[in-house]
Amino acid sequence: MKHPNFIPHAIALIGFATAFAWLSQRPGTEPLVLQGIGYVVLAATVAFAFKILGVTPRALAKLRSTQPTGLKGTAAWASKKEIRKVKSNKRRGYLAGMKGKFAVWLSIESSALILAPAGSGKTRDFVIPALMSQRSSMIVADLKGTLAAITAKFRRKVFGHKIYILNPGGRFHKILGKGARFNPLQILMRDWSDPERHKFLMSDAWMLASQLLPEPIRSGENEFFRNGSRKLLVFAMLYLVATTGKVTLSRMLDLLSDLGQLTEVLILASEDERLKGDLSRMAKDILGKMTEGRPEQLESFREGALQVLEPFSPSGVLADATEESDFEFADLRRKKGTVYIVCDPTQQDAFASWLGLVMESAKTELMRQTDGKEVVFMVDEATNFRFKSLPGLLTSAREFKLRMILVVQELEQWAHVYGREALDTLLSQTELKIIHGTQSQKTAQLVSDMLGEYSVMTTSVNEGQGFFDRAQKTKSEAGRRLLMPDEVRKCDKAIVFYRNTSPMLLNRIGYHEVSPWWRQAAPNPLFGKKRYKGKIKLRL
Repeated sequence: MKHPNFIPHAIALIGFATAFAWLSQRPGTEPLVLQGIGYVVLAATVAFAFKILGVTPRALAKLRSTQPTGLKGTAAWASKKEIRKVKSNKRRGYLAGMKGKFAVWLSIESSALILAPAGSGKTRDFVIPALMSQRSSMIVADLKGTLAAITAKFRRKVFGHKIYILNPGGRFHKILGKGARFNPLQILMRDWSDPERHKFLMSDAWMLASQLLPEPIRSGENEFFRNGSRKLLVFAMLYLVATTGKVTLSRMLDLLSDLGQLTEVLILASEDERLKGDLSRMAKDILGKMTEGRPEQLESFREGALQVLEPFSPSGVLADATEESDFEFADLRRKKGTVYIVCDPTQQDAFASWLGLVMESAKTELMRQTDGKEVVFMVDEATNFRFKSLPGLLTSAREFKLRMILVVQELEQWAHVYGREALDTLLSQTELKIIHGTQSQKTAQLVSDMLGEYSVMTTSVNEGQGFFDRAQKTKSEAGRRLLMPDEVRKCDKAIVFYRNTSPMLLNRIGYHEVSPWWRQAAPNPLFGKKRYKGKIKLRL
C-alpha cells in the first residue's frame, strides 16, 4: 500500500500554528484579526500549492501514458506553415490546389505525375492551369484537340509564344486553322547533310524503327520476325537518305511495297560503299535471305514493315503532314514556342503510331541541342499511345533541361503499356505526384501505403471470468493509415506528394475559378461557344 504524502499537511499545520501564535501576542483589534485571517489563508494556499506539486508528477505521467509516442508511425498532413516553406512563385510553379485561401504553387526540376481517372476533372484542374501559367516552351500531346483550342491563343498573346499545331486530321480546323507539318525522319536528313553527324545515322534509324515497331512488353516467339521487319525499315531509311537526300514514311512505304523495285534497290545497294559499307552489308544480308531458299521469311519481314507504314500511305491524312517540316523542335531551346500535337480520336491506332514517332524525334532533337532554355513535355493521356523512350527519359530529363509532366488515368494502364519495372521508375523518379482520386483498388492501396500510418491509443476492456469480477481497461498503441484505401477512392481533394515534405491534402481548383484565366481561356469547342466560369476562388 502506498503511503500518503504528509509533507504538505505538515506545512499547513505549521502555518496555522504560526498565525495563531502571532495573533495571541497582539492587542485584539479588528484590523489585526483580518491580518491574521490573511496569514491563515496565505499559509493554506502555500500548503495547497505543495499538495499540487506532489500530485503533478503523477498526473503528468498518467497523461503521458494516454498519448501516442509515434512508435507505430508519425504520418501527418502538411500544415499551412510547412506548405508555405516549399511553395514556389506562380511564375515557376504549377498550381497544385488550395489550402484554405492559400494557393499552392509547386515547381519541379525533372518530372511530375498527375493521376486521375476519366471524368475526374484533371484537364480542368491541372492541365489547363499549367498551360496558362508556365511560360517555358512546351510540347503538348493533345489527343482531343481541346487543349490547343482553349489555350493556344492565350499562350501566343500573353506569353509571346510561336504556336505550332500538328493537326493532320483537321480537328477543329475552323478554330485552329491550317496545321503545321513535321517529318519525324528529318533527323536522318540532318545527320546525312553533316559529315560530322554520320556517326549518328545508323543509331537514329534504329531508334525510329524501334518506335515504329516497338517490342511488346511480353515479347514472344515473333521477336525474330519483328527484328527482321525493323532491319527492312532501317535499310529503307538509309537507302533513301543516302541516295536522294530525303526520306519520308510515304516513300519508305512505296519502296517496300513493290517487291520488284525492292529487289533492284537491294542489288544496287549491295555495291554501294557509302556509310563505310553499312548500306552494302545490310543489302547483302537481305538479298541472302532471298537467294538461299528462304523467301517466305523475307516476305514475313516485309509484311511486318508494311503494316506499320500503312497509316502513312499517300492517300491518308498523315502523308502530307509528314512530307516536310515547317519547324524544328530544337528551335524551342532558343525561342519561346508551344507545339500542340493533335490527334484524331476516330483513327486512334494510326495516330498513336504517328504521335509516338513525333515525340521520339522531338526528344532526340532536344537532347542533342542542350544549349538554351528548358522545354516541358506535357504528355496528356500518356497511356493512350506508346512513347518508347519515356520511362528511361524520366531518369535523365533533368540533365538535359527537360521537364516531363505525365497525366495518367490509372497506374495499371501504365504498367500494361510500359511494363512493371517502368511503373517503379514512374513512382521513384517523379518529384511531384498529384492524385485526383482513383477507381482502382490496387492504386488506392498503393496511395494509402505511400501516405503511411500514425500512432493512436486504443483501449481494450477485460471483463474477467466471473460475474462479479471488476472490468479492467488496458491502453495500447496502434497504427492507423492516414487514409484507408476506400477513403482514397472517395477523396474529392487533391492528394499531393512533393519531394520530402509531408503529404498535402488540398482543395482542387480549376482554371474556371481563377480570375482572369476564366475569361482569357477560349471556350471548349466540345461544349459550345460559351466560356466556362465558376465561383472565383483565386485572383492573380
